[in-house]
Amino acid sequence: MDACDELGMFVIVATPGWQFWNNDPVFGERVYTDIRNMVRRDRNHPSVILWEPILNETHYPDNFAAAAYGIVHEEYPFQGCYTACDQRAKGQEYFDVIYDHDINPNLNKSVFVREWGDYVDDWSAHNSPSRARRSWGEEPQLVQAGHYEKSSPTLSLEKIYAMSPQMVGGCLWAAFECNRGYHPDPFYGGIMDAFRQPKYSYYLFQSQRNPSLNVPQIENGPMIYIANELTPFSSGDVRIFSNCEEVRLLVFGQEFGTQKVASLGARMPSPAITFTNVFQFKDLKKLSGAKQWDEEKIVAEGLIGGKVVATTTRRPALRKHHLELSVDFDGTPLMADGSDIVTVVASLVDERGNVKRLGEELVVFEVEGEGRLIGSAANGANPRPLEWGTAPCLIQSTTQPGKITVRAHVLFEGITTPIGGKVTFESLPTAKPLLFSETASSVQSGGEKTAASTSNEVFDLRQKLKAAEAKINALNLKNVEKQQTSPQETVFTAGLLASSGNQRVCNGLFHRESITWRGVFVKTVEMKNTPNGG
Repeated sequence: MDACDELGMFVIVATPGWQFWNNDPVFGERVYTDIRNMVRRDRNHPSVILWEPILNETHYPDNFAAAAYGIVHEEYPFQGCYTACDQRAKGQEYFDVIYDHDINPNLNKSVFVREWGDYVDDWSAHNSPSRARRSWGEEPQLVQAGHYEKSSPTLSLEKIYAMSPQMVGGCLWAAFECNRGYHPDPFYGGIMDAFRQPKYSYYLFQSQRNPSLNVPQIENGPMIYIANELTPFSSGDVRIFSNCEEVRLLVFGQEFGTQKVASLGARMPSPAITFTNVFQFKDLKKLSGAKQWDEEKIVAEGLIGGKVVATTTRRPALRKHHLELSVDFDGTPLMADGSDIVTVVASLVDERGNVKRLGEELVVFEVEGEGRLIGSAANGANPRPLEWGTAPCLIQSTTQPGKITVRAHVLFEGITTPIGGKVTFESLPTAKPLLFSETASSVQSGGEKTAASTSNEVFDLRQKLKAAEAKINALNLKNVEKQQTSPQETVFTAGLLASSGNQRVCNGLFHRESITWRGVFVKTVEMKNTPNGG
């Protein structure tokens, strides 16, 4: 609650209880006690927007609703005390705000949607266009974003904004992915995954904010995002999320026009803008063949008042090169209280830093210093597979402030595998006294103190060696590429690639003796003037 006050987040405080009622009078009395304690605990928090004193999804008697309403207003008899209840629940006539998906014009009360977004086929299968795992890629993420925007048969952003002011707001179910006890699949309906890595729908919601908003310590102002990764499997349509008045798109150096948000006729502030059939992977191949690498990009510009106020560029990811580590502090430092946690993300990138979304390596994490890894190999935390180009891990602080180094490398390293990476950050002393009585060793047992298999110095030397090998390998590949496009060098290429083991090369050409082709497709050519008849 303190954090919500500080961050400016609205909170609906609910009474404990779900789908259960007992007719024994003592049960009701205990619920009334819970309600009183709940209000007394949280009534001085400005983040409270609604009180929900009813038992969630529960069939309770009529007198319970009236009593619950009365207790809240008795404990907090001031302006701004609003209680909420389901419209079809018993005693709903007592409450200040009604939970519902529809507007009842005969009901002189504000309406709030406590859960919207999900659209499952049934409550056993739980299939829904809203449930898209981030690792499933572009198309499922685009379907999810479109569902939340306007295509949902029930409620969507567009439908909510089209309702009368009697509809005061609603909560998406839910913001983040999470595991569940009553279903084998995690809940995949979040606009971010469980590690707070965004999906495309995150940028849809981000684009609804006012571009002139200016709040300290959070993302503000105009924004624009390209929801297309330029892979061989990406859609020809390019969808843009932006809170600007206009969006201009440039594809491979050519302008594909400007679209105005107002011309789309939407009720929501910023609908997604789609430029149809503007990307073809074959065009990338043409640019690469012509060595026009600087043109291999899509640029989206957001305009307000005719001026460009936001720009973003999307480039195709080339050959995987290294792991790039980042720490998701989100403006909040890691505190050395033995329980604070921060997410570290390893991204598979090419040499220019573009994320390789289609990688599938396993990433091994090592932690050194005043931190430990949450989870272990037993529960799939380490090594962790890349999903949609990234592999996250959770790092927990110790009770001692200091430096923490997280290193990452791929499992089964080789000459052509990506180079490892590392990041170093610090935990800060906690300003609050530590009240627990556990020893440092027992506190640390909550996570895995990974004994680094190598020192930082050895790790750095290994990665430098891999970087040097990668450069040599890249030069060899460029040479092979050049030879493949030059017919007169084809024979030399074959000789170069096959000269190993008991194979022999003479004047750049092959003897016929013991030649083994290892995964190389070579056109057969006639070779003259060679030893042994060629």
